[in-house]
Amino acid sequence: MKIAGTMVVPEASLRRLLLVAHGQTFSRKLITQTQDLISYRLGEDGYAFAKIDPVTTANDQTKEVAVTFFVDPGSRAYVRHINFHGTTGINDVVMRREMRQLEGGTLSNQALERSKERLQRLPFIEKVDYETNPVPGSADLVDVDVTVKEGLPGQFGGGIGYSESQSIILNGNFVHSNFMGTGQRIAMEINSGRYSKVYSFTHTDPYRSIDGISRQLSLTYRDITQFVSASSDFSTKTLAAGVDYGYPLTEYQFIHFGLSLQDSELLTSEGSANEARDWVRQNGSTFARPVDQDGNGVDDFIIFGSKFSTIEATLGWAYDTRNRTIFPTAARAIPCS
Repeated sequence: MKIAGTMVVPEASLRRLLLVAHGQTFSRKLITQTQDLISYRLGEDGYAFAKIDPVTTANDQTKEVAVTFFVDPGSRAYVRHINFHGTTGINDVVMRREMRQLEGGTLSNQALERSKERLQRLPFIEKVDYETNPVPGSADLVDVDVTVKEGLPGQFGGGIGYSESQSIILNGNFVHSNFMGTGQRIAMEINSGRYSKVYSFTHTDPYRSIDGISRQLSLTYRDITQFVSASSDFSTKTLAAGVDYGYPLTEYQFIHFGLSLQDSELLTSEGSANEARDWVRQNGSTFARPVDQDGNGVDDFIIFGSKFSTIEATLGWAYDTRNRTIFPTAARAIPCS
Protein backbone atom coordinates (compact mmCIF):
# COMPACT_ATOMS: atom_id res chain seq x y z
CA MET A 1 0.00 0.00 0.00
CA LYS A 2 1.20 3.50 -0.88
CA ILE A 3 -0.15 7.01 -0.45
CA ALA A 4 0.86 9.58 -3.05
CA GLY A 5 -0.16 13.07 -4.07
CA THR A 6 -0.31 16.37 -2.21
CA MET A 7 0.01 15.80 1.52
CA VAL A 8 -1.86 18.65 3.20
CA VAL A 9 -2.36 16.26 6.12
CA PRO A 10 0.66 14.35 7.47
CA GLU A 11 1.03 11.00 5.73
CA ALA A 12 1.33 9.25 9.08
CA SER A 13 -2.18 10.45 9.98
CA LEU A 14 -3.58 9.16 6.69
CA ARG A 15 -1.86 5.79 7.04
CA ARG A 16 -3.70 5.17 10.29
CA LEU A 17 -6.91 5.29 8.26
CA LEU A 18 -5.94 2.46 5.91
CA LEU A 19 -8.27 -0.51 6.30
CA VAL A 20 -6.33 -2.66 3.83
CA ALA A 21 -3.21 -4.45 5.02
CA HIS A 22 -0.51 -6.68 3.59
CA GLY A 23 -1.59 -10.31 3.45
CA GLN A 24 -5.33 -9.60 3.32
CA THR A 25 -7.58 -10.98 0.63
CA PHE A 26 -8.22 -8.20 -1.87
CA SER A 27 -11.46 -6.37 -1.00
CA ARG A 28 -12.94 -3.57 -3.08
CA LYS A 29 -15.22 -2.76 -0.14
CA LEU A 30 -12.28 -2.02 2.19
CA ILE A 31 -10.67 0.15 -0.47
CA THR A 32 -13.86 2.18 -0.87
CA GLN A 33 -14.19 2.57 2.89
CA THR A 34 -10.57 3.75 3.07
CA GLN A 35 -11.35 6.34 0.40
CA ASP A 36 -14.22 7.65 2.49
CA LEU A 37 -12.12 7.83 5.66
CA ILE A 38 -9.29 9.74 3.99
CA SER A 39 -11.78 12.08 2.30
CA TYR A 40 -13.51 12.73 5.64
CA ARG A 41 -10.17 13.41 7.34
CA LEU A 42 -9.25 15.99 4.70
CA GLY A 43 -12.72 17.50 5.08
CA GLU A 44 -11.99 18.17 8.75
CA ASP A 45 -9.30 20.63 7.62
CA GLY A 46 -11.51 22.33 5.06
CA TYR A 47 -10.73 20.30 1.94
CA ALA A 48 -14.34 19.44 1.23
CA PHE A 49 -13.78 18.61 -2.44
CA ALA A 50 -10.80 16.30 -2.06
CA LYS A 51 -10.48 13.40 -4.50
CA ILE A 52 -9.00 10.08 -3.44
CA ASP A 53 -8.24 7.76 -6.36
CA PRO A 54 -7.10 4.19 -5.62
CA VAL A 55 -4.95 2.71 -8.35
CA THR A 56 -4.40 -1.06 -8.32
CA THR A 57 -1.64 -2.99 -10.08
CA ALA A 58 -2.03 -6.77 -10.18
CA ASN A 59 0.86 -9.27 -10.29
CA ASP A 60 -0.42 -12.49 -11.84
CA GLN A 61 2.62 -14.50 -10.80
CA THR A 62 2.56 -13.70 -7.08
CA LYS A 63 -1.22 -13.24 -6.96
CA GLU A 64 -0.73 -9.91 -5.24
CA VAL A 65 -2.15 -6.45 -5.85
CA ALA A 66 -0.33 -3.18 -5.20
CA VAL A 67 -2.64 -0.38 -4.13
CA THR A 68 -1.74 3.31 -4.32
CA PHE A 69 -4.08 5.99 -3.02
CA PHE A 70 -3.55 9.25 -4.92
CA VAL A 71 -4.62 12.26 -2.87
CA ASP A 72 -5.79 15.44 -4.58
CA PRO A 73 -7.01 17.77 -1.80
CA GLY A 74 -8.15 20.52 -4.15
CA SER A 75 -8.80 23.98 -2.76
CA ARG A 76 -9.83 24.69 0.78
CA ALA A 77 -13.52 25.48 1.09
CA TYR A 78 -14.96 28.29 3.18
CA VAL A 79 -18.51 28.81 4.41
CA ARG A 80 -20.30 31.86 3.06
CA HIS A 81 -23.72 31.51 4.68
CA ILE A 82 -25.47 29.10 7.07
CA ASN A 83 -29.18 28.97 6.32
CA PHE A 84 -31.84 27.37 8.54
CA HIS A 85 -35.01 25.92 7.05
CA GLY A 86 -38.18 24.47 8.55
CA THR A 87 -38.27 26.54 11.74
CA THR A 88 -41.18 28.77 12.69
CA GLY A 89 -41.12 29.01 16.49
CA ILE A 90 -37.37 29.16 17.19
CA ASN A 91 -35.37 32.38 17.17
CA ASP A 92 -32.40 32.36 14.80
CA VAL A 93 -29.90 33.09 17.57
CA VAL A 94 -31.02 29.98 19.51
CA MET A 95 -29.76 27.75 16.68
CA ARG A 96 -26.70 29.76 15.69
CA ARG A 97 -25.24 29.65 19.20
CA GLU A 98 -25.21 25.83 18.97
CA MET A 99 -23.23 25.83 15.72
CA ARG A 100 -19.59 24.80 15.81
CA GLN A 101 -19.29 25.45 12.09
CA LEU A 102 -19.01 29.21 11.68
CA GLU A 103 -19.68 31.47 8.74
CA GLY A 104 -16.45 32.72 7.21
CA GLY A 105 -14.49 29.75 8.57
CA THR A 106 -13.11 26.75 6.74
CA LEU A 107 -15.64 24.03 6.05
CA SER A 108 -15.16 21.14 8.48
CA ASN A 109 -17.04 17.85 8.42
CA GLN A 110 -16.29 17.38 12.10
CA ALA A 111 -17.64 20.82 13.01
CA LEU A 112 -20.79 20.19 10.97
CA GLU A 113 -21.45 16.86 12.66
CA ARG A 114 -20.93 18.36 16.11
CA SER A 115 -23.24 21.23 15.19
CA LYS A 116 -25.88 18.71 14.16
CA GLU A 117 -25.50 16.88 17.49
CA ARG A 118 -25.84 20.08 19.50
CA LEU A 119 -28.95 21.14 17.62
CA GLN A 120 -30.54 17.71 18.10
CA ARG A 121 -29.80 17.90 21.81
CA LEU A 122 -32.22 20.81 22.12
CA PRO A 123 -35.40 19.29 23.59
CA PHE A 124 -37.65 21.14 21.13
CA ILE A 125 -35.85 19.91 17.98
CA GLU A 126 -36.66 16.44 16.70
CA LYS A 127 -34.36 16.00 13.70
CA VAL A 128 -31.60 17.89 11.87
CA ASP A 129 -30.12 17.38 8.39
CA TYR A 130 -27.64 19.51 6.50
CA GLU A 131 -26.09 19.75 3.07
CA THR A 132 -23.32 21.86 1.55
CA ASN A 133 -23.92 23.62 -1.74
CA PRO A 134 -21.11 25.24 -3.78
CA VAL A 135 -21.58 28.93 -4.46
CA PRO A 136 -21.97 29.53 -8.22
CA GLY A 137 -18.97 31.30 -9.70
CA SER A 138 -16.70 30.57 -6.74
CA ALA A 139 -14.37 27.60 -6.42
CA ASP A 140 -13.83 27.79 -2.67
CA LEU A 141 -17.13 28.98 -1.18
CA VAL A 142 -20.11 26.92 -0.03
CA ASP A 143 -23.42 27.57 1.66
CA VAL A 144 -24.59 25.26 4.43
CA ASP A 145 -28.33 24.58 4.40
CA VAL A 146 -29.63 23.16 7.69
CA THR A 147 -33.11 21.61 7.69
CA VAL A 148 -34.71 21.43 11.13
CA LYS A 149 -37.77 19.44 12.16
CA GLU A 150 -39.27 20.97 15.26
CA GLY A 151 -40.65 18.85 18.07
CA LEU A 152 -43.10 19.66 20.82
CA PRO A 153 -41.59 22.43 22.96
CA GLY A 154 -43.60 21.75 26.09
CA GLN A 155 -46.03 19.67 28.01
CA PHE A 156 -48.76 20.25 30.53
CA GLY A 157 -50.99 18.14 32.72
CA GLY A 158 -53.43 18.41 35.53
CA GLY A 159 -56.01 16.62 37.57
CA ILE A 160 -58.75 16.94 40.11
CA GLY A 161 -59.64 14.47 42.81
CA TYR A 162 -61.37 14.01 46.12
CA SER A 163 -60.42 12.22 49.32
CA GLU A 164 -62.07 12.10 52.72
CA SER A 165 -59.06 13.59 54.47
CA GLN A 166 -57.91 16.14 51.83
CA SER A 167 -61.33 17.03 50.38
CA ILE A 168 -60.89 18.42 46.85
CA ILE A 169 -57.39 17.97 45.44
CA LEU A 170 -56.11 20.01 42.49
CA ASN A 171 -52.82 19.50 40.71
CA GLY A 172 -51.26 20.84 37.55
CA ASN A 173 -47.89 21.18 35.87
CA PHE A 174 -46.60 23.10 32.89
CA VAL A 175 -43.20 22.89 31.17
CA HIS A 176 -42.09 24.88 28.13
CA SER A 177 -38.52 24.36 26.93
CA ASN A 178 -38.60 27.09 24.25
CA PHE A 179 -40.46 29.94 25.90
CA MET A 180 -41.39 32.54 23.27
CA GLY A 181 -38.77 31.11 20.91
CA THR A 182 -35.84 32.08 23.16
CA GLY A 183 -34.68 28.58 24.07
CA GLN A 184 -35.32 29.35 27.74
CA ARG A 185 -37.18 26.83 29.89
CA ILE A 186 -39.92 27.55 32.40
CA ALA A 187 -41.63 24.99 34.62
CA MET A 188 -44.52 25.43 37.05
CA GLU A 189 -46.19 22.96 39.37
CA ILE A 190 -49.23 23.30 41.61
CA ASN A 191 -50.56 20.72 44.07
CA SER A 192 -53.30 21.89 46.38
CA GLY A 193 -55.44 20.12 48.94
CA ARG A 194 -56.93 21.02 52.32
CA TYR A 195 -53.83 19.99 54.26
CA SER A 196 -51.12 19.92 51.62
CA LYS A 197 -50.09 22.71 49.25
CA VAL A 198 -47.04 22.86 47.00
CA TYR A 199 -46.25 25.63 44.50
CA SER A 200 -43.03 25.76 42.51
CA PHE A 201 -41.59 27.78 39.63
CA THR A 202 -38.30 27.27 37.76
CA HIS A 203 -36.70 29.38 35.03
CA THR A 204 -33.64 28.16 33.13
CA ASP A 205 -31.58 30.31 30.76
CA PRO A 206 -29.05 28.01 29.01
CA TYR A 207 -27.09 30.97 27.62
CA ARG A 208 -27.00 33.62 30.29
CA SER A 209 -23.75 34.83 28.73
CA ILE A 210 -22.16 34.48 25.31
CA ASP A 211 -19.66 32.04 26.85
CA GLY A 212 -22.39 29.45 27.43
CA ILE A 213 -22.88 30.04 31.16
CA SER A 214 -26.33 28.80 32.18
CA ARG A 215 -28.49 30.01 35.05
CA GLN A 216 -31.46 28.43 36.79
CA LEU A 217 -33.73 30.26 39.22
CA SER A 218 -36.19 28.36 41.41
CA LEU A 219 -38.86 29.30 43.92
CA THR A 220 -40.84 26.76 45.97
CA TYR A 221 -43.49 27.04 48.69
CA ARG A 222 -44.71 24.05 50.71
CA ASP A 223 -47.39 23.97 53.38
CA ILE A 224 -48.09 20.52 54.76
CA THR A 225 -50.39 20.11 57.74
CA GLN A 226 -50.94 16.75 59.40
CA PHE A 227 -52.71 17.71 62.62
CA VAL A 228 -55.83 15.89 61.47
CA SER A 229 -53.93 12.84 60.22
CA ALA A 230 -53.74 9.69 62.27
CA SER A 231 -50.14 9.15 61.22
CA SER A 232 -48.58 12.17 62.92
CA ASP A 233 -49.22 15.54 64.49
CA PHE A 234 -46.84 17.74 62.57
CA SER A 235 -46.94 20.77 60.28
CA THR A 236 -44.29 22.35 58.07
CA LYS A 237 -44.19 25.56 56.06
CA THR A 238 -41.22 26.08 53.78
CA LEU A 239 -40.25 28.85 51.37
CA ALA A 240 -37.13 28.17 49.31
CA ALA A 241 -35.36 30.21 46.63
CA GLY A 242 -32.30 29.07 44.74
CA VAL A 243 -29.94 29.95 41.93
CA ASP A 244 -27.67 27.56 40.04
CA TYR A 245 -24.98 28.39 37.47
CA GLY A 246 -23.40 26.04 34.96
CA TYR A 247 -20.03 26.71 33.36
CA PRO A 248 -18.63 24.73 30.39
CA LEU A 249 -15.11 23.44 30.95
CA THR A 250 -14.84 21.70 27.57
CA GLU A 251 -17.21 20.74 24.79
CA TYR A 252 -18.50 17.84 26.90
CA GLN A 253 -17.73 18.78 30.52
CA PHE A 254 -19.54 21.21 32.80
CA ILE A 255 -19.41 22.29 36.40
CA HIS A 256 -22.45 23.47 38.33
CA PHE A 257 -22.50 25.53 41.49
CA GLY A 258 -25.49 26.98 43.26
CA LEU A 259 -26.94 28.47 46.42
CA SER A 260 -30.39 28.08 47.94
CA LEU A 261 -32.00 29.87 50.88
CA GLN A 262 -34.77 28.16 52.81
CA ASP A 263 -37.04 29.59 55.52
CA SER A 264 -38.91 26.93 57.48
CA GLU A 265 -41.51 26.84 60.20
CA LEU A 266 -42.15 23.59 62.07
CA LEU A 267 -45.19 23.12 64.30
CA THR A 268 -45.98 20.36 66.80
CA SER A 269 -48.65 19.91 69.42
CA GLU A 270 -49.12 17.89 72.59
CA GLY A 271 -50.17 14.97 70.41
CA SER A 272 -46.90 14.92 68.48
CA ALA A 273 -44.20 12.39 69.12
CA ASN A 274 -41.81 13.27 71.93
CA GLU A 275 -38.84 13.21 69.55
CA ALA A 276 -40.52 15.75 67.25
CA ARG A 277 -41.44 18.11 70.10
CA ASP A 278 -37.97 17.91 71.63
CA TRP A 279 -36.30 18.63 68.31
CA VAL A 280 -38.53 21.66 67.63
CA ARG A 281 -37.94 23.07 71.11
CA GLN A 282 -34.17 22.71 70.85
CA ASN A 283 -33.60 24.07 67.33
CA GLY A 284 -34.26 27.42 65.69
CA SER A 285 -36.29 30.28 67.11
CA THR A 286 -38.78 28.43 69.29
CA PHE A 287 -42.20 29.63 70.40
CA ALA A 288 -45.39 28.32 72.03
CA ARG A 289 -48.88 29.28 70.85
CA PRO A 290 -52.16 28.34 72.62
CA VAL A 291 -55.02 27.30 70.32
CA ASP A 292 -58.73 27.73 71.06
CA GLN A 293 -60.15 25.25 68.60
CA ASP A 294 -63.78 25.51 69.68
CA GLY A 295 -63.87 29.29 70.12
CA ASN A 296 -65.18 29.06 73.70
CA GLY A 297 -62.34 31.01 75.26
CA VAL A 298 -60.62 27.89 76.58
CA ASP A 299 -57.29 26.78 75.16
CA ASP A 300 -57.67 23.27 73.78
CA PHE A 301 -53.97 22.61 73.17
CA ILE A 302 -50.65 24.33 72.75
CA ILE A 303 -48.64 24.45 69.54
CA PHE A 304 -44.88 24.33 69.91
CA GLY A 305 -43.09 25.83 66.95
CA SER A 306 -39.68 26.69 65.61
CA LYS A 307 -38.46 28.95 62.82
CA PHE A 308 -35.07 28.75 61.18
CA SER A 309 -33.26 29.56 57.94
CA THR A 310 -30.73 27.46 56.10
CA ILE A 311 -28.33 28.13 53.25
CA GLU A 312 -27.24 25.25 51.05
CA ALA A 313 -24.34 25.32 48.60
CA THR A 314 -24.01 22.75 45.83
CA LEU A 315 -21.18 21.87 43.48
CA GLY A 316 -21.31 19.30 40.71
CA TRP A 317 -19.51 18.03 37.61
CA ALA A 318 -21.12 16.60 34.49
CA TYR A 319 -19.74 14.77 31.45
CA ASP A 320 -22.34 14.47 28.70
CA THR A 321 -21.74 13.20 25.15
CA ARG A 322 -25.23 12.08 24.17
CA ASN A 323 -26.23 12.86 20.61
CA ARG A 324 -29.77 13.62 21.77
CA THR A 325 -31.26 14.74 25.05
CA ILE A 326 -34.33 12.51 24.62
CA PHE A 327 -33.92 8.94 23.34
CA PRO A 328 -30.17 9.17 22.55
CA THR A 329 -28.72 6.62 20.15
CA ALA A 330 -25.01 7.25 20.71
CA ALA A 331 -22.54 8.63 23.24
CA ARG A 332 -18.82 8.65 23.88
CA ALA A 333 -17.16 6.85 26.75
CA ILE A 334 -15.56 8.84 29.56
CA PRO A 335 -11.83 9.04 28.80
CA CYS A 336 -9.71 7.31 31.44
CA SER A 337 -5.98 7.68 31.96
